[in-house]
Amino acid sequence: MSHKLKRRTIIASLLVLMPIFLLFAILKLPQFQTTIARYIAGYLSFEWKTEVFVESFYFDWGLDMHLEKVVVLDQKRDTLCSINDLSISSYQWSFDEGWKIASLNLDRPYFKGIQSPDSSWNFDFIVDYYQTGAKDSTKSQLKIRLDNVQVNDGVFIWKALGDKAPYGMFDSNNIAVSELSGQFQDILWTKDQWQFRIFDLSAKESSGLQLNSCSALLSGKEH
Repeated sequence: MSHKLKRRTIIASLLVLMPIFLLFAILKLPQFQTTIARYIAGYLSFEWKTEVFVESFYFDWGLDMHLEKVVVLDQKRDTLCSINDLSISSYQWSFDEGWKIASLNLDRPYFKGIQSPDSSWNFDFIVDYYQTGAKDSTKSQLKIRLDNVQVNDGVFIWKALGDKAPYGMFDSNNIAVSELSGQFQDILWTKDQWQFRIFDLSAKESSGLQLNSCSALLSGKEH
């Protein structure tokens, strides 16, 4: 290859790579990250009619999207869920189906589900939003499909109506799980059914129950 051809190849490569590096440089700017984070939080707050906070948004060098310090309040202004770092990978967009996400990574997620005396749950407003199709005149059915979700050091709290189990025993109506880590695959959740696979699940429950490693296929249907 002649020196002139090599020089042209190098220049062409630089012309292709420079916009990409420029884009990443812009995405790394704190001002840009803050602006995008505020837009995402504002949009979800308006749509869900609650308060959502997102500290920052950015793409890493592997093109994974990150949302840091995410907090969602329920309609009583208590924390419904929070995530230290939510990363989204293996995503694609199409005109027909919009965004399709294949993989999520949740770092230190926290979720607290509480049932009120009227049997409603503190997260019902989000479920209702997707079931009724808030933006469309025709009703749509909530449907979630994910290939893979990785959870690292999570906390899961579940407080349902019903009798309490004796002290020191596992109580399915009052669950408090910590150090929750594992992989969930082939997740499908609709209004009528749900299913997912668990791999290498570990956790500690407040009753003293400890799970070191669990793999299983779980499914169920609404009656």
